[in-house]
This record gives sequence, structure tokens and C-alpha cells, in this order.
Amino acid sequence: MDLRDGAGPDRRSGRLAAGTARRFETTCIRASLGHTGGRRVEAAHLLGWGRNTLTRKIQELGLERGG
Repeated sequence: MDLRDGAGPDRRSGRLAAGTARRFETTCIRASLGHTGGRRVEAAHLLGWGRNTLTRKIQELGLERGG
């Protein structure tokens, strides 16, 4: 394997970790919103986040569009 192309094991594992974290956050957000009946303040509290953090993550993950 030629590591000069920048696609070596470290870069691939970084992408894997990022994708895994994204799926984990999505699952946690959906579960907390489901548990609280969609109440963001309560869902954020369950996650140990502030409401603004939850709202930002929902936007970043595209969950507002039903994703």
C-alpha cells in the first residue's frame, strides 16, 4: 500500500470513527426525542446537553428534514 496518497490506515479509521459517531448521535437524539414526546428541552437534559446544542446537532445531522 502506498501511504503517500493520504488514504492510509489512519485516515480510513478516522472516517470510520466519524461515521460511527454520527450514527451514534443520531440514534441518541432520536431515542431521547421519542422518550420525551419531541420536547427538545427535556431531550437535551437527558443527553446532558443544552437545548441549543441539541438544536445545532439536529440541524447538522439533517434530522429536521425527517432524516
